[in-house]
Amino acid sequence: MECKKFDAIFLDIAMPEFDGLNLGMWLSEKCSETYIVYVSSRNELVYRTFRTRPFSFLRKSHLDKELSDIVGDLCKQLQKDTLEDDYFEIKLDNNEIFRFHASNIFYIEVIGKNCHVVGTQGIHVTK
Repeated sequence: MECKKFDAIFLDIAMPEFDGLNLGMWLSEKCSETYIVYVSSRNELVYRTFRTRPFSFLRKSHLDKELSDIVGDLCKQLQKDTLEDDYFEIKLDNNEIFRFHASNIFYIEVIGKNCHVVGTQGIHVTK
């Protein structure tokens, strides 16, 4: 079975023809960037889900109270992940490490053996 890219999956633990915990194990191994939120009416199963490092556990009995909080937390985490993915680090000529966000780059130019990163924070040169 192939893993498709999903940001998050809400996964019922007790399904008629499939064990949600086994599917969660597979997802955590094959689709490690996908967040799993387990959903169950059996609160005692929460500890069994820890092996898959879930994002959260949603109790069906508290669905109306917990769902919006979990979705909000998930959105914040996904936004944070996106921002972190857009950062780059370069080693400057003075051996200093410079970290910058992709949106702050105007252009990158190679002159001779040097790479010039031109952006909102000036020009940074690296080899």
